[in-house]
Amino acid sequence: SSSSVSTTTTNNNNNSNLEISCYAEEQKRRKDMVAIQSRYLTLAVNLYHQVCEQTASWLSRCCDDASHLMTREQALQFLNEPKYNPNVWYQYALDVAIVIADDRYGIHKALG
Repeated sequence: SSSSVSTTTTNNNNNSNLEISCYAEEQKRRKDMVAIQSRYLTLAVNLYHQVCEQTASWLSRCCDDASHLMTREQALQFLNEPKYNPNVWYQYALDVAIVIADDRYGIHKALG
């Protein structure tokens, strides 16, 4: 009978140690995920924003350069295609900044 009490106590201690170990591992994983999200989310957002702004700037310069080759009407027609309109790309850059700043998404917290 004392052997079964000892075995039960040992099993309970082992279970407690296992629970503590699992909890510690889960806490470490959560901490690691927050660090990864913070680092890579920041990089992804910055890269996307740079691509949008640089694309808009490049398209704007192209339109300026093309002004010697075509009429204003042709240029305006060309810009009707959204992917060629610099303002669309500036808007994409602004949109991502607005999403980051919006408290509903909590993204700004991950960016540190």
